[in-house]
Amino acid sequence: MKKLLSLLLSLALILTLTACGNTAQQPDDDTDVSTTTSAETTLGEDAPSTTAGESTTATTKGTDNKKPVSTKKPTKSTTSGKHVVTFTTAEEVTEATTAIPKNPLRVLSIGHSFSKDAMVTYLWDMLESSGKYDYIVIAYLYFPGCSLDRQWDHISGRPGTDKEGRPYEYEEYSKTDPYTGTWEKQYKDGDAKNLAEYAIKDEKWDVITLQPSPDYGPGPELCGGTNDYADVGNILNWIRSNKTNAKAKVYYHMTWAFSTDCKLWSFSYCDWDQMKQYQAFVNATKKYIFNAHPNRFAGIIPAGTAIQNARSSKLGDVFNMPGGYEADNRTAKDGYHLNDRGDCVAALTWYAVLTGKSAKTAACPAQWKSEWSIFTKAVDAAVKKPYEVTDC
Repeated sequence: MKKLLSLLLSLALILTLTACGNTAQQPDDDTDVSTTTSAETTLGEDAPSTTAGESTTATTKGTDNKKPVSTKKPTKSTTSGKHVVTFTTAEEVTEATTAIPKNPLRVLSIGHSFSKDAMVTYLWDMLESSGKYDYIVIAYLYFPGCSLDRQWDHISGRPGTDKEGRPYEYEEYSKTDPYTGTWEKQYKDGDAKNLAEYAIKDEKWDVITLQPSPDYGPGPELCGGTNDYADVGNILNWIRSNKTNAKAKVYYHMTWAFSTDCKLWSFSYCDWDQMKQYQAFVNATKKYIFNAHPNRFAGIIPAGTAIQNARSSKLGDVFNMPGGYEADNRTAKDGYHLNDRGDCVAALTWYAVLTGKSAKTAACPAQWKSEWSIFTKAVDAAVKKPYEVTDC
């Protein structure tokens, strides 16, 4: 009888322990074991970057900059370049998030075709080769031959026509992908949007540049009284009021003199003399930019002096598109836009100013290896002495 009672007590104890074990494995009805951390990741400038495997709440641009997503922990992350895509579950995927750049460089050039010459072909790759930046956007706000006074017409939305009686048109705004350097046109020509206003607010620009007209840049003393610099103060005030980065710096992009075989009408202002035109650009830069607007420009990008330095070398005057006349003997062919060689020198000048490094540290395009030492010497000398020609 005692043995039977002992057996029954042992059996009851085993059943009790089993029941307790099953109860411990069941979650409480009010508890979710798959929750995220309370911290949110935003796309703001000071927010930490998201790395693979971290739990995060995704965000998008909008009024409150927040978008609710699944509270389940990420189960998988993949990285492609600097873009991180986080998956919440096999069935549910958050939108792609981009790592917040730690060392960005965003540059907006306000100008004309000369601005494009300096930027489009080589600059992005050179800047990437510096190793200083993890996010590089270079952009131009462009209108053919756009003078500074006409630029102010565009910016202020002033109606009317230009000096030739043509109606004012809207500009072209293009910028690079920050990770590939691919140029992407933001709007078509003639878009009914004020692209100047759009462009300056599109990125948190670190650098914004201005460039005078190649025709009227030598100054009113030589250009029949036409003063291309009259509205520089208005443009600077507009930049200050509309820029989205309080630390953005404004630089002045100095224009180059035309080639000696150029027959463009405006070259006649300088008596078809390249050195006279170069010196006129120097004088106007001093008088109408840095003296007239002290402390409002962070510095100069002396592309004009770099090109002139390079012309002094054994290469000679070979940095522009061919000049002369078309067949009808009336229309100027060119002689003022840079050719591919000139584009490289101009871009290298931007590189040296923006990075603060010697031009020698930039990646050399394969086709210019034999001339690279001349290019770098011309640029470094121009950065050191922006108003003086140095023989190369």
